[in-house]
Amino acid sequence: MGELKSTDTRLLNYPVEHVFRAVMDIASYHKWWPREISFELEYLDPAVIGTIVDVHNGMFVRWKARVSGFKTNRILAIDYIDGDWIGKTHWRFEETESGTKLSLDIDLEINRAWLKVVSRFLSFQRFHSKQIKRVFNNLERYLATEESAYTDELKITDIDHI
Repeated sequence: MGELKSTDTRLLNYPVEHVFRAVMDIASYHKWWPREISFELEYLDPAVIGTIVDVHNGMFVRWKARVSGFKTNRILAIDYIDGDWIGKTHWRFEETESGTKLSLDIDLEINRAWLKVVSRFLSFQRFHSKQIKRVFNNLERYLATEESAYTDELKITDIDHI
C-alpha cells in the first residue's frame, strides 16, 4: 500500500532506433498516449536532460516529471518529482531479431493521502498495466503511421547521459 511498482513489456516490430526516437519525443506524446492522459511541457531542454513535463491522468491525478538521463537506444530515465506520485521510471529498449523489446519500469510512492486511501481498495498496479497496454498499442499504431518520421537520419546525440 502506498506504492506502485511494475514492469510492462511489449515486443514491437520496429528497429530500436525508431522506437527510441518516438519515446524520446516527449512533445509528441499527445499523438499516441490515451486521451485521458495529457502532457504539458513546462520546460523543454535542447539536451533532453532536465526537460520537465506536467502530466494529468484524468481530472484528479497529476504529477510533474523530469528527464533525468538516457543511453541512446537503451534507456530513458524519468523522475516523478512533484504531485500525486514521487519516484522513478525507466523506459528500456532492447534490440531483438524481429525488432525491439520495450519495457517500462516504474517504482513510485503515492504522495497524496486520498490516493493512499483509494489504494486500499483499488490495485493501482493492475490499473496501470492495463493503461500501459493501451500506450503500447497506441505506440505501435503511431510507429506504423509515422514511420517515415523515424527513418530519417537520427539526430539524437550518441553520447550517453546517465
